[in-house]
Amino acid sequence: MRILLVSFQFPPEMTGNAPLLGELCEDLHARGHQVTAIVGPLHHSFEETPARYRPRWLTREFLSGAEVLRVNMVLTRSMWANKLLGYVYFPLAATLLGLLQARHDVILCPSPPLWLGLAARCVSLLRRTPYVYVAQDLWPSAPVRLGLWRNKLLILFFSWMERYVYTRAKRVVVIAERMREDVRAVGVPEERITTIENWVDCSLIHPLERHNAFRRAVASPDDFVVLYSGNMGHSHAIDIVLRAAERLKEHGEIRFVLVGAGTQKLRLMQMANKLELTNATFLPLQPRERLAEVIASADICLVPLRKGLSTASLPSKIYTYMAAGRPLVASLDPGESAWCLIEKADCGVLVEPGRPDQLAEAILDLRGDPELRRRYEENARRYAELNCDRAICTRAYEEMLEAVAERRDAPPRATPQPDRGRP
Repeated sequence: MRILLVSFQFPPEMTGNAPLLGELCEDLHARGHQVTAIVGPLHHSFEETPARYRPRWLTREFLSGAEVLRVNMVLTRSMWANKLLGYVYFPLAATLLGLLQARHDVILCPSPPLWLGLAARCVSLLRRTPYVYVAQDLWPSAPVRLGLWRNKLLILFFSWMERYVYTRAKRVVVIAERMREDVRAVGVPEERITTIENWVDCSLIHPLERHNAFRRAVASPDDFVVLYSGNMGHSHAIDIVLRAAERLKEHGEIRFVLVGAGTQKLRLMQMANKLELTNATFLPLQPRERLAEVIASADICLVPLRKGLSTASLPSKIYTYMAAGRPLVASLDPGESAWCLIEKADCGVLVEPGRPDQLAEAILDLRGDPELRRRYEENARRYAELNCDRAICTRAYEEMLEAVAERRDAPPRATPQPDRGRP
């Protein structure tokens, strides 16, 4: 197959969908497929644009098994401004570049942002190539639930866009079964919806010795390390984690280690200083090759989302924590996709979002129950190996893309799903 990937995120970014898309392209290339990736500017993992991308508006390179066309831009000091600028002009640039490419067999377009799907639709229509849309999150659900969007006209406009992007796609991929209902609700037939979970490379991320070099650098030998690793954006309730840390200040051996970058990081660091949190340490994003060591250093890993957000997304960090064999404490909406995943895998404690008291209590309970932690560790790793290993999920993508490419004008055939075994 000749596959055109249109994505805002791609390596060398280290957060969000970027690592997953890099691994997908590597596996597709290894299986004999040709991938061209039109990708957006770097902004999440870098304070300034790396030198090799700086002089040019467009950079062409071979990376992660794909021919990569990267649309670059000069970064400002504001990560929010960088994101907004990229979200506005990258879909336009991607449309133009997509039309200039030789015809492909299929187009793959993952969210976010939702409106990037319009670029995929435009190229699909003009080049007569089917496109697959991957709903990593559900917009406009997320900003509405966050309270960021209240304007009815704005909500109606993006609801129309959601319906248009979804219903024109030959296949819509969702990352959790519970998201299928939302996609059906906008008019996509059941037979055009495929569930493929996000994944983790279980050969790269695996259980390691807890008392490693990273842990020795951030904690004392007797400390109990509570780790958050990933993006520190508006949807991630790190402020609730800091409130929990405030409640646990008297337990001096409990240390919160917060690793990552994002639009909210500076505010959160200022908040920690104001609360005089001597038990919380902020660190920058670590190199991907060190990720397994970073997660292995933790006694507990955190998954905090703001109220309403886990109805629209499923954090990939859950799979990473599980592959590393670490118990989770997750602050999520009850009954939603992320909650059900952790409940099904039986690998952590679940608390309601926005409740620092419950979060602190869950951390204390797990700290005092090493047998329960051990059970969660074993269950987490087992679930990752059986259900969301990289090889299983990228193979499912390959089979789905082949089905769409082979039957451009016919309804897509059902895609075999990986075995959803229980631990």
